[in-house]
This record gives sequence, structure tokens and C-alpha cells, in this order.
Amino acid sequence: SKLNEYRDLSSGGAGVFDIQGRGSRYFFDGFGENIGRDDMYLDFRGGGYGQFKYRLYSDWLRHNYGFGPDGGRTPYVNPGQNNLTFFAPTPAARANSNVPPWTSFDFRTFRKDTGGNFEFSGGSPWYVRLDANEVRQTGINKADSAALGTSAGNGFIDLPYPDDWVTRSVVAEAGYQAPRGHFSVNWTQSKFQNENVLLNFQNSFFGNGFDT
Repeated sequence: SKLNEYRDLSSGGAGVFDIQGRGSRYFFDGFGENIGRDDMYLDFRGGGYGQFKYRLYSDWLRHNYGFGPDGGRTPYVNPGQNNLTFFAPTPAARANSNVPPWTSFDFRTFRKDTGGNFEFSGGSPWYVRLDANEVRQTGINKADSAALGTSAGNGFIDLPYPDDWVTRSVVAEAGYQAPRGHFSVNWTQSKFQNENVLLNFQNSFFGNGFDT
């Protein structure tokens, strides 16, 4: 299970490539592994000697909390959404953990980090550099417990938390780089956006009303 937690070890094909090129003025490196898989990695680098350089990359990662479409089970009918509703109207029916009727779901998250940078110096100690990247995570995160009432005697319920957020960052830099010293000015902007600020769920203690 630990081998499968962060890797895509399902049956099927996977691609890999490693490309290197060197000339009198330019260079290029390209590497990719697990092409077409959930844990794919791509990295392209190149530039002109003493003039400019660049990089483009994409790094994918999945985190399995359960395995396959039946990796998780919940008494809510709509795991992955931020308004969880019960599949059964009464506590006695919800206490039945037989499957069906409990809902099965793919219990995992996907994370993709994609970005690149470009730096230009023109053969002088002065340079300018631009970096940009996006980190996006989707799926269903680990289940946390929520109290069903104002006392511990009312019990708790595990809630599958939906993940759908993105962070975008841009960095611009200019400076002077020489063997005897370095000076730079940097401007950074980063924005985080979460599509699920609150998680609402039906709570049997409140007559199946929604709790937050």
C-alpha cells in the first residue's frame, strides 16, 4: 500500500525520454518519465551560452488514501462536493454500513506543479529573470471527524473533504552578477484561490439540518 500511495503502479504503458543537445552556441536538455501516468514528470532546459537560459517543467503527484473507485465509503451520497447529504433519512438506516447502500468513491488527490523561467544577460554581468508557476490540487482529501452534537456522547462522523484549489506565482528579478559581488531587485506576486471555503454537511443531531 505504501508503494501505491504516491505512485501510479496500475497496469498499462508508460513512456520515458532523455534528450541532450550541445552546439557551439546553444544547448538543450529534455527529460520525461511516466508519460501518460498520474505521476508524470517533464523537464525541458536550454539556452545560449552566456546569453540566455530557460526552463519549462510539469511535475504531477497523486496521493492515494484508498485504492481504486471503491477506495473509500461514506454514508453521504455526494463525496467530493462541499454540501454533503445523507443517502438515508433515518439514523437507523445510516448505521447500516453494508455496501451498498453506502457510497463508494475514489479517495485520493491530484497535485500538478507546472511552470517555467527565462533569464537573459546578453553576455554582461547584468541580467533579468522571470519565473512563473501554478500549483493545482483536486480530489478528495483525508477524512476528518466532526461532532454530531454538543456532547461527545452524540458521536462523530468522518467527512470526506473536497480539494479544489490553485496557487499562481510570478517572480520578476533584475540584478548584477559578478565573481566579486551580487546585487538584485526582486518582485513577487502569489495568489491562492480555494473553490471550497466551507464544508456543509447534514447533521442528524440537528434533524438532518446542515452544519458547517
